[in-house]
Amino acid sequence: MQNYTYNVILGVNQDGESIVWNWKQANALAVVGKGGSGKTTNVAYWLSQLACQGVRFIMADPHMENDESLFRATEHLHDALITPCVKTYPEITAAIARFHTLGHERINNRAEHYPLVFVIDEFTSYLINSDDTKRAALQLLDSANQYRKVNLRLILIGQSWGDAVKKAANLRDAISDSVILRSAYNNAVKFCAFASTAKEANLLPVGRGYYQDEMIWIPRMTGTDKLVTQNRIRALKYTPLVQITLYPNERRLDDLAT
Repeated sequence: MQNYTYNVILGVNQDGESIVWNWKQANALAVVGKGGSGKTTNVAYWLSQLACQGVRFIMADPHMENDESLFRATEHLHDALITPCVKTYPEITAAIARFHTLGHERINNRAEHYPLVFVIDEFTSYLINSDDTKRAALQLLDSANQYRKVNLRLILIGQSWGDAVKKAANLRDAISDSVILRSAYNNAVKFCAFASTAKEANLLPVGRGYYQDEMIWIPRMTGTDKLVTQNRIRALKYTPLVQITLYPNERRLDDLAT
């Protein structure tokens, strides 16, 4: 059976030690940051590591047609998408409903299921502008709280969390972990344990962030990383129950911190 470690190296601390996000006990990961702070680049790096372990994805990206969108930054991961990326607010609402239904079906069928992550870019804009925010937020809340038991997770990416949190305060409480990039204090403070960290978030350079109030340095992906990920996804896609051998140049994208 494919060996899922459920670990993602988010980056390294000032001593060069890997900072690992283990999603096994996590409900959802929030990624908070201003435009240009590195959200897309970093999430692509993290998703690549998950994909190398056999994780599959549902993706929602309202800006998917833009050159700098998350969808474009993860072209090497498209074989890991179980459905085409959605972009309009009604499509995102429908995808949230499908994700919720899938979780319900898995709860009632406790066979082993492949890990699945629903990643939503521009999530806060969706919450603020959607016509059905309340229902969608409740479904995501239910998904986050219940369906981690059946290998479903959320990654929610947004710039301005203030108004969105007002729309879905309970959903914010279900988010177990967060990465804060360069962000306004009012946004960062909702996810930081210390006010001093939230103040410093406004001054963070691109490529640095906070995870659980520890500063991390986040590497950029290389072309080799993308190629390795793409090849590994294809191998997993056609031999899903076979443990794939790692080659030396794959080690950077595999979990070395456990």
